Amino acid sequence: MGKLKKLKGMLTPYNNKLLRNFFYFCFLVYSLMIWFYLLNPFRGTACYIRICKEAGWVMQKDTITNIIPFKTITMYIVDFNHYNFDIWFNNIFGNMIVFMPFGFLLPFICNKGRSFVQNIKISFLVSSGVELLQFIFELGICDVDDIILNVIGSTIGFCLYKLFIKGVKAINKENIIG
Repeated sequence: MGKLKKLKGMLTPYNNKLLRNFFYFCFLVYSLMIWFYLLNPFRGTACYIRICKEAGWVMQKDTITNIIPFKTITMYIVDFNHYNFDIWFNNIFGNMIVFMPFGFLLPFICNKGRSFVQNIKISFLVSSGVELLQFIFELGICDVDDIILNVIGSTIGFCLYKLFIKGVKAINKENIIG
């Protein structure tokens, strides 16, 4: 009976108020960083678009938007030798890396985020919202491939979350038995 009471008192991010608050704080800081990184009007791409408009240059919509899935990804993979490494890496892996914390942290702050399918849906909606804001306010290039890469990154983050929870459960189980 004593082991059963210990099981109920396991240290998990869900039933520990301090850990839960820590993850809320991490998500808040992460959200602010994403907001600044992706929707900053002083970011390079946003400045370039603004300068072109101020100079009276007509920018074609296809220069600041891409609605064809895998067009940009394919371009960067096929023509990788035409780009500086940092541009190539940021455009392919940067979007995934930026959204990995989203997939990891979402289950800690939102019960729906604990479901793989719901996590992907929420990641898709948030990423689509960011791209839509970039398009509306001309803060960057609106690219469907960014949404694809963001969701992949979020999915990787969710898998890391599952591994983390599995590790926490294993540690708690070992502490109870040992």
